[in-house]
Amino acid sequence: MTNETRWKKEDLLYFAGFFDGEGCFNIRIHHPKKHPERSHYMCRMLISCTDKEICEWAHKTFGGNLNPYQRKTHYKTVYHWSLSGPPMTEFVKQIIRYLRVKKPQAEVMLKFRSTFDPKRWNQTPLPEKFVKIRANCIQDLHILNHRGTLPPCPLSPSALR
Repeated sequence: MTNETRWKKEDLLYFAGFFDGEGCFNIRIHHPKKHPERSHYMCRMLISCTDKEICEWAHKTFGGNLNPYQRKTHYKTVYHWSLSGPPMTEFVKQIIRYLRVKKPQAEVMLKFRSTFDPKRWNQTPLPEKFVKIRANCIQDLHILNHRGTLPPCPLSPSALR
């Protein structure tokens, strides 16, 4: 069964609208404490909200991860739904046509994910052309996600590696 037959169009439409308002795409470098030589990029799509029902629906319908977070006892619990890796890539390909606000970010994420080869392990060096594409994608996403009236601060070179 393909994703297109598994996911109903109305679910994709509803999710895209909700994600346009409440979701985000992000890319970061993960530095494992025990094995810093295994640093790697992590990119994901994420929704954080206090509506447990919508996050559970996204998790049940599209997969991914669902984690509750209680900041302080007198605050509502925040639910984080996220999707990453190849499942995120396939999902973004399905919803990108329905996104309006987050469409440019989705395009950057697909470009970024196109530099991943499932057959390549972290031990082999990344080709220089992919290093450049990833650095450009990180910078582009940083600019697209920037809030406020001032221009975004430039990213440090270490953030682009």
